[in-house]
Amino acid sequence: MIYKNLFIHIMLRNIQPKNNDAFYRYKMPVLEIKKNCKNTILLNLSEISKSLNCPIIIIPKYLSITLGTIVKHNKKDNTTIIKGIFNTDSLNSALDTFIELFILCKKCKYPELFYEKNNARCQSCGEYFKLPSHKITKLFETKSLINNKPKEEFTVLPENIDEEEVVWYSDTSKKAMIERRNEFLK
Repeated sequence: MIYKNLFIHIMLRNIQPKNNDAFYRYKMPVLEIKKNCKNTILLNLSEISKSLNCPIIIIPKYLSITLGTIVKHNKKDNTTIIKGIFNTDSLNSALDTFIELFILCKKCKYPELFYEKNNARCQSCGEYFKLPSHKITKLFETKSLINNKPKEEFTVLPENIDEEEVVWYSDTSKKAMIERRNEFLK
């Protein structure tokens, strides 16, 4: 059986607005809009929020404040309805401003931030900075972001235990290593 047209082409763009590199690692879907009589409907804002690692509630709230209109997110069909007619350029520029303010690290420009109250820390470079004062900054405090805690790579010993008192569970002598290798090769 031959499958034709198996691949669905999804338009992607770089998360960092000023980066034109075709091989940039961090990408998101292009904003898809549909204009209704008096409304503008954003069809894929949920996919964009997933690629930005940001809750879906925050982006419509920011668009509402920036565009000065009412924005509602419909959870049933994953669409966002903006009251009024807006063109793609104005919506993209508002989204790019949101990304530069709240998603990208100020130092390395990678979208790898995790949030703590009014502060943000980059998982890539370790930069720690305050979030800009904006009306939606409080949402970053109240809404827990998905997978937002940094992963601890090393376990830290308690302060009252010396390293000499720690019991290692595997013997590191040459004889034990040869026995483990022979056991593994059986």
